[in-house]
Amino acid sequence: MLLIVLVAGVSIAYGEFYAHTEKIFFGVHAGGVDAGGLTKQELAEKLESVIDTIRRQGMEVTYEDIFHVRKRAFMPLENTSLQSDIPIQALGEIFFFDAQKTAELAYDQGRTGTFFQKYRDRLFLFFAGHGISLDVSLNEKFFIQSLKKELISFESPARDASFAFHARTASISIEPEQSGRELDSTQALNDVLEFLQKGERPRITLVSNIKLASLFANHLLDFKNRAQQIIERSPIILSLDKKTWEVSRESLASWFTIEKNASDRPILSLNKDAVVSYLEEHITSDVRVQAKIARFEMKDGKVTAFDQQENGRELDAEQSASAIISGIFEKNETAIPLITRETVPPLTTDESTPLVHDILASAGTDFKGSPKNRIFNITLGASRIHGILIESGKEFSLISFLGKIDEVSGFLPELVIKGTKTTPEFGGGLCQVSTTLFRTVAAAGLPILERKNHSYRVPYYEPPIGFDATVYYPKPDFRFLNDTGNPILIQTAVKGTNIKITIWGTKDGRNTEIDTPTVLNRRSAGPTKIIKTDTIKPGEKKCIERAHAGADAIFERRVIYSNGELKKDIFKSHYVTWPEVCLVGKRADEVVVASTSTPSAEIPLVIPPQKEDQNSAPQSVSSTEKKTP
Repeated sequence: MLLIVLVAGVSIAYGEFYAHTEKIFFGVHAGGVDAGGLTKQELAEKLESVIDTIRRQGMEVTYEDIFHVRKRAFMPLENTSLQSDIPIQALGEIFFFDAQKTAELAYDQGRTGTFFQKYRDRLFLFFAGHGISLDVSLNEKFFIQSLKKELISFESPARDASFAFHARTASISIEPEQSGRELDSTQALNDVLEFLQKGERPRITLVSNIKLASLFANHLLDFKNRAQQIIERSPIILSLDKKTWEVSRESLASWFTIEKNASDRPILSLNKDAVVSYLEEHITSDVRVQAKIARFEMKDGKVTAFDQQENGRELDAEQSASAIISGIFEKNETAIPLITRETVPPLTTDESTPLVHDILASAGTDFKGSPKNRIFNITLGASRIHGILIESGKEFSLISFLGKIDEVSGFLPELVIKGTKTTPEFGGGLCQVSTTLFRTVAAAGLPILERKNHSYRVPYYEPPIGFDATVYYPKPDFRFLNDTGNPILIQTAVKGTNIKITIWGTKDGRNTEIDTPTVLNRRSAGPTKIIKTDTIKPGEKKCIERAHAGADAIFERRVIYSNGELKKDIFKSHYVTWPEVCLVGKRADEVVVASTSTPSAEIPLVIPPQKEDQNSAPQSVSSTEKKTP
């Protein structure tokens, strides 16, 4: 009894001591990390390191291919970019980890509830300990897409019965259905999430289900004559204004499907999703008229419009598809007009001579050494936000003005590595624009609504470390609010290898102080990542990405308003380590092995992960120097 009282007294004393410190109670574990005695920031840094290692190691997958051969493969959990500032988010993030939220949960253990609940929980921690799961969420759609793309021999999709058009005889026939095999997505997602929440590298075995066709050949027999009659009346002509598009008989035949009407009777119809996809692929870009926002510049000390506002036009693919189905089956039409909708600019203004006469802030960054496509994208991206007038109380979204980052929008590609393949990706350089704008907006003291740092450090934006912002359609975006009480005007200029952004407005008495970022938890890049490829000569080595060390950075911004109100913002950045990436040309025998299935073969999809460098000690650099970007 005395021993129990003594132990209880010690544990209460221990609990009382740690209850008044910033330390996590002993006995708390998070993702395999002993959190006891750590601060929330220290635990967050340790957990970020654990997750970074898992990302680099990738996921081990065991499965049987369609020939029932058991195989083991390594699936990447990160994407590599040959162009430094095409964000990894643009290439697709498989999972997301919130280290700060996990650390908060660990810190709360033994600190919530009533007085007696707190001490009960502390006694439990002292004697038994408690493990908490990491705050991890999966990008489910992208994860399944990536898994299916990498393991193409795992699935055999089911195929519905369909009509096929034969040009030689101008007739249609019925292609029979076919059963298939599909991934048990729910099982795969749950298995991966369980490993990640424990802070462990995922090692899963894939499970498949038999997938039956939903439309059978006998379903089509009663409708073959009706389909043939419609085919004979075709082609279908779509029109808008004075322009026309012809839908071929082959395309029309592939759209046929069987549906149920209001009386639950089967009828011949068109697959609306297939029609919408056709319209978006073949017609949308021909119809689109881009909306134009009014743009302004400072001229002789006054704001002058140099580009007038114009509304735009888009194809309404959903409504047009419905019109096509109705026209063919209800009206027996072969000439069908398309439907459009009006689009308005992301910002509109009636101000022709707004009150804008002060420079609120200006910032510039240098992109010396950039390749020509990157320079082109920087210049184009800067022009897209030049002259934008933002009324008071309105939000600015950079993505709204950059638009979809692709060839149609005028951007040029840079190379990225997705899995084991090198492919072009559009938009390298646009983060130079978003980073420069972030620094300008921060210095102006405007509220920042959305900002995401790069996944790894980019030399173009250093020093300082931790003062960058990435952007890519549709996410991540960079957004801020004009709360000045008057319009503000964005002006951009690209000269030589420098981009400068200036925000004009009317000063309202606010002052802004920005600390130099403090750099924490520096980490070495680790060993070189080798990717086997057949795009260069056998045995040849070509290094395509230099190493990037990891780090964490944090800085505070203080905005002091004219009424004395103080608003503080903390900007945190976590940068993963990034090894040197080198391509090595496959030898002839390696190419043969990779293309041959054998019962004992284990064919890795990427090079098996290297061991993590454990010799790099975290470093901390702090500064109290005040500066503006």
